[in-house]
Amino acid sequence: MKRLPTLVLVVLVAASAMAYAFYRQHQAQTQLNGQLYYLNQLLATDNEDAHRRTEGNVKGIEEAVVKNQNQPKEVSILAAARKLHDNADSMALTLRDLTNELRHPTGTKAEANPTLAHLGEIGASEKLLGSTRAAQQGMHQQITNYRSVLQALNPTGKAKLSEPQFTGLSTVAALANLSQLESEVRTAELNTLQYLLSRVGAKQLRSHLVALYSAESGVVAPGEIYRAHLFLGSILDLRYVPMQMRCNGQPVAVDSSNVGQVRFRAPLKSGPAAWTGTIRFNASGRDTTFQVHVPYRVAQR
Repeated sequence: MKRLPTLVLVVLVAASAMAYAFYRQHQAQTQLNGQLYYLNQLLATDNEDAHRRTEGNVKGIEEAVVKNQNQPKEVSILAAARKLHDNADSMALTLRDLTNELRHPTGTKAEANPTLAHLGEIGASEKLLGSTRAAQQGMHQQITNYRSVLQALNPTGKAKLSEPQFTGLSTVAALANLSQLESEVRTAELNTLQYLLSRVGAKQLRSHLVALYSAESGVVAPGEIYRAHLFLGSILDLRYVPMQMRCNGQPVAVDSSNVGQVRFRAPLKSGPAAWTGTIRFNASGRDTTFQVHVPYRVAQR
């Protein structure tokens, strides 16, 4: 009879250990889901930027064709560039629709973001995008057609365009896969448009330009001076292009390395805050503007 309490204790300890292990596993999975969702948001933002750059490239080809007095060969290149852009936009729209369907399975968009519980669900993505589903088959056909268009326009190009599988994936992993595929679609489009730009003699800046910042700290005490550097990333070909920079609409001093010296007095009230940096320059007769929104916090240190 004396063994019973001991046995009960052993069972309770084992159960507690299993419960703790399950808790840690659940906690780790929740953290992973959050990281994947953050990655998905970063990819979505980058995809928007890539879309703007592809539109700029198509416009650059159009301007070069007009400048060269609409030579028939170059007019056909412009038509091909527009067709490529339309194809990429169509694929991106399909992927966005699938993303919205996964994010809002009930058809309502009342909540800006899905819940963590929904993000971790297994099976929803397979139900929508399994190998036998119409949505997956439609996406496969679009990818195949897009590869053909890319190959026809630039036979020497090697576009990375994977076809993701959704079996056994959580909702958030499926969302990240869709955003990654859109990123590959835009990257392939950008590379091909740059090739077409060279064929019409248009000058191109770079494949990727972004406004960047480097803050001394993400927290500043009320009334203290906030300090950060504002600059354009990867600007090797723009070292000698004059730049105008602003912080919250006010001019920012720019040094010889094209780095803006951001300085302003923080608000007196504690709490979340933000500043907006703008970089403007003119290259090859075209005005270009980049903008970055930088959050920070005002708090006693």
